Amino acid sequence: MARTPRHMLVLLLLLTWPLQAVSDTPTSPKDTLKAAISYNLARFVSRITEDDASTIGPLIFCVLKNSPIVSELRFMNSGKDRKLAFELRELSEPSAFYEGCDISFVSDRLMPEVSLENLAAAGSVTIGAIDGFLDAGGAIELVQTGQKFGFSVNLAALRLAEKSLSSRVLKLALKVRPAS
Repeated sequence: MARTPRHMLVLLLLLTWPLQAVSDTPTSPKDTLKAAISYNLARFVSRITEDDASTIGPLIFCVLKNSPIVSELRFMNSGKDRKLAFELRELSEPSAFYEGCDISFVSDRLMPEVSLENLAAAGSVTIGAIDGFLDAGGAIELVQTGQKFGFSVNLAALRLAEKSLSSRVLKLALKVRPAS
C-alpha cells in the first residue's frame, strides 16, 4: 500500500511534535544541560527538619521569570514522575527569592541583585553556573571542564539553608567544601 502525501504530513507532525513541546522558547544545549543538572540535583535536596507546618509539602524551586532555563525546568517538572517533582515558581523580582524558596537557580543576571548568604539564611539552596559561586556563598556550583559538566557543593551553605543533599549525590561531586 503506497503512502499518500497526507500520511507523510501526519507522520512528520508526529515525529516533530515532541521536539517542539520540549520548550516554548529556544534554548542553547548548554542551558538545557544546566536545567537538567539543576533539576536532577534538586530532586535530591531535602529539608533537615520537617516538624512545623511551614516545612510540609513539596520543595519550592524558584527561578527568574526570564531565565534561559525556565522553559526547560517547566517541561521537566511536568513529567509523569510527579512524586519526585517540586513546585516551580517563576519570579519577576530578585527580592521575591527571599521568601518561600527552598531552591533558587541563580543566573548571571540575578547574581548581582541577591546575597547568596542571605538566601541561604532564608532557607534556600542556591544553584548557579557562575565561576566562584561557592566562594560567594553558593551551595551548588555547576562546573564545566572542557566538554563535561559537573558540580561542586558547599556544605556550609546547605547547613545554613537547613537542607541536605543525598550522600550518594555528594559522592558524585567534583569537590565538596566541608561545613566549618
